[in-house]
Amino acid sequence: MCVINLSNLNGIPIKFLQELEKQDYLFYQNEFLENLLDVDSINDIIVKINEFCESNTIIGFHYTRVIPEEISKKGLICRTGKEIRRTFMSNWGYLFTDEEKIKITNTWDSYFSMHSQQGRDNILFFNFTTYALYELV
Repeated sequence: MCVINLSNLNGIPIKFLQELEKQDYLFYQNEFLENLLDVDSINDIIVKINEFCESNTIIGFHYTRVIPEEISKKGLICRTGKEIRRTFMSNWGYLFTDEEKIKITNTWDSYFSMHSQQGRDNILFFNFTTYALYELV
């Protein structure tokens, strides 16, 4: 078993990195991986890397806009987007008027499609970069 460090890719076999490099043109043309979910060559690489990672130890960074104390208390929790949005409204809904809450809910409903839910729900995403850690808003 090897250790995979997602911040520098140590531990990822070179054959996977070479396969990814062959797809660079697709990555440069698309800002989000979700745009490439229907590309067989990308899915093949994802499946191979995922199988490899699941049988090894992974060191990575997870960042989110969640309240840090929540992670300290509960850890990282796999939830659906609906559960996340419901919890948000339960915790913070009192800060909004009824009209604002309706607008927020309608915006969420129009933004989060069934396709995006399938690609995001109950999944924790880790990143190959620590750069975004410094883009806290």
